[in-house]
Amino acid sequence: MDLLLVLRAVEALTLLTGGAVSLVAYRGGKRNNSLALILISLAFLTIAVGSFMAGIYFEFLSPRDFEALLQARLLASSAELAGFCIILFSLYSRLS
Repeated sequence: MDLLLVLRAVEALTLLTGGAVSLVAYRGGKRNNSLALILISLAFLTIAVGSFMAGIYFEFLSPRDFEALLQARLLASSAELAGFCIILFSLYSRLS
């Protein structure tokens, strides 16, 4: 099986699953008037979109060399870090 095809499928599923989790969390936050839950939905969306954008960057916007792979991983890791920081903020702040 072509490994690039598997990677594309996993990236698409990550985006769809992260988007679905984010949508459900957002709806729950709106229904319960919870800013913390809305921020968690933003965090999951940030992680999912960042991961997807790293794949897009590596496949279409960069030469496929080792440095481009490192740049794509840096992009994905930065999005993950931002998402986790949003989650920490939503859990430890006094939001209603």
